[in-house]
Amino acid sequence: MFRSVAKACVMLAAVGALSGSVVASAVAEGPGLVGRYSTPDSAAALPPVRGGDEVCSGQVALDWPVSVIAWTEIRDLRDLGLPVCDVTWGFYVLDDPWWGLTYQDATGAVSVQIEANDAEYAEYADKIDPGAAIRSVVRHEFGHAIVYGAGLQEAELRATFTDPLFRYEETVTPGNEAAADAIAAVLAAASGDEQYRMYVEDVSAASTRAAEALVAASVGSDA
Repeated sequence: MFRSVAKACVMLAAVGALSGSVVASAVAEGPGLVGRYSTPDSAAALPPVRGGDEVCSGQVALDWPVSVIAWTEIRDLRDLGLPVCDVTWGFYVLDDPWWGLTYQDATGAVSVQIEANDAEYAEYADKIDPGAAIRSVVRHEFGHAIVYGAGLQEAELRATFTDPLFRYEETVTPGNEAAADAIAAVLAAASGDEQYRMYVEDVSAASTRAAEALVAASVGSDA
């Protein structure tokens, strides 16, 4: 997800424009070893993830602001039967300009990295709702995970998800990003939440139908 205000002037008033990422470097910080970021919001006492459960066995829901919001969204997706716990979720300091990235290693394992610093989201609170932005990151990146789990290649994706992208970079694979945006929009609609668009301004009916099919196929599946 893209977080540069200067470059994000393409953000449309109705939908916003936070972009998904496919590559970025990160400085990993081990769970339980990193203190809270020193912002006013971070200093306040925070509620646990709704219900206080672990969400995904072996994956700790930290009490950082971003982690609480993200894991609550992940739990909601899990409760829809989606294979979110087949994904390894991590919270990192990501290199600018990304807020999230997803990758699959040689074994087929899928990992998602989410920007952990709540100040990075709060910085743009006059343009986007930080909580909705974090949830949008989770859904978009999980959209990539669904694509990986389906074993679809870029050529197949672009033939199906043909919506034009409103921004483009060297690292972007258009079919993959259009698919992730469409899947994220379907997931947001299921929860009645707002989904900020990353690359596609308007998800077409054809892309929505294809995304719904991928989401339905992933329910109860092993990624």
